[in-house]
Amino acid sequence: EPAAAIILPQAGTMYLLNAPRTAVNPLIDTAAHYGVNHISRLDFGRPTSDSANGTGQLLKNFPVEKFRMPVGAIRSRTCQKIAQALRPETGALPDCLITPANDRIKWQKLANGELLVRFNRREVRIPRTSHERVYIIEEK
Repeated sequence: EPAAAIILPQAGTMYLLNAPRTAVNPLIDTAAHYGVNHISRLDFGRPTSDSANGTGQLLKNFPVEKFRMPVGAIRSRTCQKIAQALRPETGALPDCLITPANDRIKWQKLANGELLVRFNRREVRIPRTSHERVYIIEEK
């Protein structure tokens, strides 16, 4: 599962979708670079182990103000444990991160391994270059 983050350096916070183990260390390093000291919202778009298996490491580094999962049964034991600890709200969407301004950042895995990211009427194709990757897309 891909992870997406909206980092707001002025507020020292980020909004995060999914916390897979492969993304957590690069995310922690990137967040530290931008001065992030907490997570305003963590959403699991799909409550699966792949989406959540890095949450423990993430929680060691950042407090989480709000945690959300989609409506429905949670089959993953990893997600069940996290839900018991963090008491989620509903409202998370699969493959979509909702910004503080209610814009949506959506992504789609393409057959060739690329990731198609859509936001604010823009599309960005991100090539598959490695398993762990951090791309910073800034709005000017």
